[in-house]
Amino acid sequence: MCWCLSIWFFGLKVYILHNDNLSGIIGTYLNIAGIQKPTEGEVLIKGRPRNDTDRIGMVFQQYSSFPWMTVLDNVALGLKYKGISQKERNEKAMEMIKIVGLEGHEKKYAKYPTLSGGQLQRVAIARSLLVNQEILLMD
Repeated sequence: MCWCLSIWFFGLKVYILHNDNLSGIIGTYLNIAGIQKPTEGEVLIKGRPRNDTDRIGMVFQQYSSFPWMTVLDNVALGLKYKGISQKERNEKAMEMIKIVGLEGHEKKYAKYPTLSGGQLQRVAIARSLLVNQEILLMD
């Protein structure tokens, strides 16, 4: 059985997808993110076919932080690849670190057991949100 729930959460529209077949949901997420192409049909974003300019991020269940980097460097990573100066990306990353409740942990390495599982997930969420994703998929 597959269903979708749409709710408003802190001013954002949130869609929750559920499917008894977990591989179906992962496949759907990968199609939406553009990581794989659907075998049938197409992905529509705001009523138009998905393209490479759509800003779609994905946070996986498994920790996706880089353990050899600090929390600050992990969160700022996307901005580094956008060519933002280190000073500006660190300032923006610190703002996001405060928002997700990790202030005081920015100099720690993003790995377990230095950080808890929930804290590592917040590092990944902050990194995805900081690069202004239109859609954030969370497994």
